[in-house]
Amino acid sequence: MQRAGGPCMRAPSFLSVASTSTGITSLLFTTLGAAAASWISLQFPFSMGFIAFIWLPSGLSLVAILWGGWRMLPALAFGMTLPMLPETPLALWPALLLLALLSAGHSGLIGTLFGRWRHRHWDRLDLGDLILALLTVGAITLTTALLSIAICVGSGLLPWGALTRAILPWWNADLLSLAVLPPLLIAWRGTPWPAGRRQQELALILAVTLASVLPVLNQPEPLAYHAFIYLHFITVIWMALRFGQREVALLCLLVQAGLLLGWGTQHQSFQQQMTDQLLLLTGAAMGQIVTVLVAALRARNQQLENLLASTEAQKRDQGAILSRALMLMPSGVAIIRASDGHIVDCNPRMCEMFGVERQAMLGRSSIELWLWDNPADRDTLVTTLDQPLAQEFWMRHSDGSRWRALVCASWLDLGGEAHYLAMISDIDRLVHAEATALHSERRIESALSAAGIGYVDLDFARNRASGNEAMARFFDYPVAGEHDISPIRTDWIDRIHPEDRQKIADAFCAMQAFRDIPRRSEFRIRDGDNWRWMVSTMEPIESTRDGRVLRWVGTYVDVSAQHQAVEQLQLAAHVLSHSSDAMVICDTRGNILQVNHAFERLTGMSRTQAIGASLARLSGPECHCETPPDNQAWEGERPFLTASGQLLACWQRQTPVTDALGETRHLFITLTDLTERRRAEARIRFLAEHDPLTGLINRAAFSERLEQALLQSQRDGSSNALMFIDLDNFKQVNDSLGHAAGDLLLREVAQRLRGVVRASDVIGRLGGDEFVVLLSRIPDPGDAAQVAEKILATLNEPFSLAGDEVQSPASIGVALSPQDGSDSDLLMRHADAAMYFVKTHGRHGWRFFAPTMQAEVIERREREQALRRAIETFDFELWYQTEHDIRTGSVIAIEALLRWRDEAGLLRPAADFIALADDIRLSTELTSWTLNAACGQARHWRDNGLIQCPVAVNLSPRQFADPALTEHIAKALSDNRLDAAWLEIEVPEASLVQDIVHTRRQFAALSALGVRVVVDHFGASAFDLLLLCQPPLVRLKFDRARLQHLLADGRAVPALAAFLCALGLPLTAKGVEHLDELPMLARLGLRHVQGIAVGEPLSAGAMTARLTASNDAHAKMTAISPPAS
Repeated sequence: MQRAGGPCMRAPSFLSVASTSTGITSLLFTTLGAAAASWISLQFPFSMGFIAFIWLPSGLSLVAILWGGWRMLPALAFGMTLPMLPETPLALWPALLLLALLSAGHSGLIGTLFGRWRHRHWDRLDLGDLILALLTVGAITLTTALLSIAICVGSGLLPWGALTRAILPWWNADLLSLAVLPPLLIAWRGTPWPAGRRQQELALILAVTLASVLPVLNQPEPLAYHAFIYLHFITVIWMALRFGQREVALLCLLVQAGLLLGWGTQHQSFQQQMTDQLLLLTGAAMGQIVTVLVAALRARNQQLENLLASTEAQKRDQGAILSRALMLMPSGVAIIRASDGHIVDCNPRMCEMFGVERQAMLGRSSIELWLWDNPADRDTLVTTLDQPLAQEFWMRHSDGSRWRALVCASWLDLGGEAHYLAMISDIDRLVHAEATALHSERRIESALSAAGIGYVDLDFARNRASGNEAMARFFDYPVAGEHDISPIRTDWIDRIHPEDRQKIADAFCAMQAFRDIPRRSEFRIRDGDNWRWMVSTMEPIESTRDGRVLRWVGTYVDVSAQHQAVEQLQLAAHVLSHSSDAMVICDTRGNILQVNHAFERLTGMSRTQAIGASLARLSGPECHCETPPDNQAWEGERPFLTASGQLLACWQRQTPVTDALGETRHLFITLTDLTERRRAEARIRFLAEHDPLTGLINRAAFSERLEQALLQSQRDGSSNALMFIDLDNFKQVNDSLGHAAGDLLLREVAQRLRGVVRASDVIGRLGGDEFVVLLSRIPDPGDAAQVAEKILATLNEPFSLAGDEVQSPASIGVALSPQDGSDSDLLMRHADAAMYFVKTHGRHGWRFFAPTMQAEVIERREREQALRRAIETFDFELWYQTEHDIRTGSVIAIEALLRWRDEAGLLRPAADFIALADDIRLSTELTSWTLNAACGQARHWRDNGLIQCPVAVNLSPRQFADPALTEHIAKALSDNRLDAAWLEIEVPEASLVQDIVHTRRQFAALSALGVRVVVDHFGASAFDLLLLCQPPLVRLKFDRARLQHLLADGRAVPALAAFLCALGLPLTAKGVEHLDELPMLARLGLRHVQGIAVGEPLSAGAMTARLTASNDAHAKMTAISPPAS
């Protein structure tokens, strides 16, 4: 039974119960049984008047705890105390309960020890085990008796004087209980009752026992008791030999119960009772010991008899089996006597193998029978009998033939005499077959290796593997040797490609588990830095009946070349299908076998229509081009007919495709449509000869046409006219409106030129805004003059550029041939010189070339080059001239005047070179340098307290039209850390009226920057007076010549001055040379003057010295407020 929280304690085998309930019912019955045993024990006579003669609950506790486990302990203790509670004071109940727990507990402890022996059968216990068991039980019961007496004395149940005298009776009472009840349990759970006549024998034994017990009961004298003991031992031994433990136990129980009953009812003295109890206990113990020893002896004898009978039967069976086996064995077997070597017995196979009759073989030795080819081999065999080994020997048949045998022999003892058993197998044919098979296998392996096929033999049952050289190379094993790779290796799996590794590893694991796998697999294995494609084919050659495969053979074939071929075929098919060129595969007769999609698109023929057709017939019936040679490489241009009948120019490439023998099998042909190429070539030629913007021919093509025209004129004496055209305002348009507007203007100019000249005339664009026109075969120079007038007229008309209307007149130079030159370069230079002459003399016109122009052109080119060098080295200076207030004499501004110190050392004013700088597109560099220098000087004067007025910088019309003007001004101010209030910009009135929209845009940008503007040369043109109201204008300047012209009418100047003063714009008179003119200018309303009369132009150093040294009040600058935002 299972204890709560403890191990499972079971009773010994003879005490086990099939099914025991430990529930409430079992506890209740246990309690009642313990109470009944306690009450019965109390009915016996008491030793010393207070100790029971036998304490039955101890034996019952042993049975109950063996039966139901330690759960029964509380029920046992409670049941023991129930009969004694009514007569016991309440104060002693705890001691009474403690005694009951101790009594039941020590019985349970004894039962636990018996449970430790549950694996041993009682009839197999030896004397030592029995003595140990009795000593253990005695020690436990004695200890329990001592503790119990101590509790009784301590609680007052027993007096102190009874402490030593009560131990032995208490101990005897427990031992008697344990000696009575265990035999009862043995009898109840023992062997079955005997049957048949043995019942009569059992009855006789019982009768003898009763007859021996009755005298002891009637007269318990020592003599009768000893007679009973001897007679009782005889009956016990008799029953133990004839019957079993159960009968012996019942017999002992019967005797002991009778004796206890008899002695227990007699009223003897305490000493006599103690003596009788000891004698009875001794007799009972000896009876049990004898019972167990006899039973054990009987069981062992029976076992030996059974074993002997079984052995004899086995020997007889084995002899019959051995004899039968010898007769049926396929090998020859002989039993040979060791003393003389004579053959004692042999089987029929032995006689058959040597060709000797059995009778002739028996009683003779193998040497006498000439069975050995080499008699010394017999001695070799005898020396190995102690360690039997299978050995190969050459044997001899009775007819004299030799054959190979496998012999194995070992010692054999027959009837105490030494023999040996020899087993001989004919392996001659087997060895020959193995040699033949091995030779065949090696030939096959060599053939496979020569063919590059790997071979492997995997024996998983024996963990053996082998292969050939090809397999060793594939798996990177040593090539030399027999290629035995036993035991079966698994390191090759790591060399498998990661994408294939799991598949191959799973198959290999299945083979190791003797399971079937797919016969064919394909994988990649590492070969240096590359991957080798392998195909493995495995076949099982050894299997079990249940389908487990033990051995495999397989081959490995390198299919990397096939994979590459497939990839190349796929690539070729992809190229064939997706190529932009038409591709055709023909046979050697020129019949089409395959075409791609590009061929279908090119010819308009479907694949079905093209296959089977002749490629030569697709060239058209009247093809006069070169015919490609048969079955040879060729390329050339050929026409091809489309499905719609259109003739296409194609470039054909023909390549023969040969087989392994070099024979041509197919023709591979590519067809490239030349239509687009021709168009592209024409486009390239056009772009090479024409200007992509205007569509006019470029400089190179025009020079070529000019050369051709001049050669033609030399042959037929005709005249030609070359016009060099340059747009005067193109830079301004390009800078103000952007490059898109400039490109649109150039295209419009080209279109107008086409509308003026003849179709036979040539128009070209040299670059930028320069155009040339070649009038060929003109009868009279006047015709060139008329064309020049027409060109001027058409270019003087306004151009509408994306909503903006601009003017872009031209300057034209005309050179005639052969008058002005018969060479193209010379004629171009003369026309260019005539154009430059027009530009330097007012522009917007045309001129014929004259020899005098050449010197002027050369001089102008030299000036251009000198100016370019000056700008590269910045050989420029700024001179400064003050502008004064007439009323106060104070300086209101200092104008910066640009000067160029040329290579001769002369100081040239801006009027001499600014127009040239504008023409050669260098005005932007001058603007940047002038602004930076003026701002730097103004910063220097301001930091030294020399000025309180701004510095003015003059700009040309081209400089004012620059879209990047405000960026240059902002950079100059930023680089010199100068406020915009210290800078003024003077702009000629003509530059403001050229493009009103651009002027307003520039004014807005300058106003946002904080820079003020002064209008120079005011009144020189028709000015939009609305601009006078727009910031950042601060003053107007009149030239002296213009002022004198106005002074002719005394009313003009005062009226203009009054109008400008009403707008807040003072008027400044420039070029005042005499001081006596100042009063008159003041009366006319002019406030400011500038000229040598009040201050001549000075260099920066001189102006600095003057400002420093002057103490004149007019030299002190009045503060100028920054312009209003």
